[in-house]
Amino acid sequence: MPADDPAVVEEVFGPLLTVQRATGLDHAVALAESVPQALAASVWTTDLSTGLALTDRLSAGEVWLNCHLAQSAELPHSGRRSSGAGTDLSTLALREYQRPKTVTARLV
Repeated sequence: MPADDPAVVEEVFGPLLTVQRATGLDHAVALAESVPQALAASVWTTDLSTGLALTDRLSAGEVWLNCHLAQSAELPHSGRRSSGAGTDLSTLALREYQRPKTVTARLV
């Protein structure tokens, strides 16, 4: 798939898999990081240490290793870059719905 294909460079909401050939891990990371969105990613490998190193290099808000869309209420769901900066799900999301206010009063 060409690097400038809309399926690659635009954020598509729905089941979609893009496939691009990478010459190595550095090139694969460069391809993943070359788009403006960073909502989620999945890494598939039989080498766990390489997979963990690769997930660390991806700036997506959520990265799965050898699975995809495995979520629970305890795990936050968030995007990066143009995919958003908020946190959804989990107790961390409560901060998104709070607006702190300080009130100081002198009582005589």
